[in-house]
Amino acid sequence: MPFSPTILLVEANHGLAQTVVQTARRSFGNAIWHTAASLDEAIDCVEKNDRYRLLLVDQKVITGDSSTPPIESFVRHPSLIHTPVLLLSSQLDAARTKWAYEIGFSACHIKPTTTETWDTLLHQMHLYWFTINLVPPTRFRPTPSTTQTT
Repeated sequence: MPFSPTILLVEANHGLAQTVVQTARRSFGNAIWHTAASLDEAIDCVEKNDRYRLLLVDQKVITGDSSTPPIESFVRHPSLIHTPVLLLSSQLDAARTKWAYEIGFSACHIKPTTTETWDTLLHQMHLYWFTINLVPPTRFRPTPSTTQTT
């Protein structure tokens, strides 16, 4: 069975998330897409699936609710140590970009507003994160049934 990478899209707008996943099929092929509408949902996804190859996080999800866990704990989650976590923001300026890199995001992108620009961005992300950039294999967290040897 061929390897199918798993990608998590954290986007509060369900309709937009579905459109992005459909658009991404042209560039990412058989990749498996998970979507989360909140940071809490995203953390739950990461806890259940430590094999993500790429995460896309909308800025609005992390600034909308002050009761959610801090984004730093999500970006630096132990399961994501070798996983690129990308920030998507409709208002990307120097200060926001600096903040994102300081807390651990791998890259920042201006969030597209049309299907065509989504298609272009997703194609570029696929080329860079799956072809050009080399990341170490995902480390799997030990489960209670897994014995560790040192």
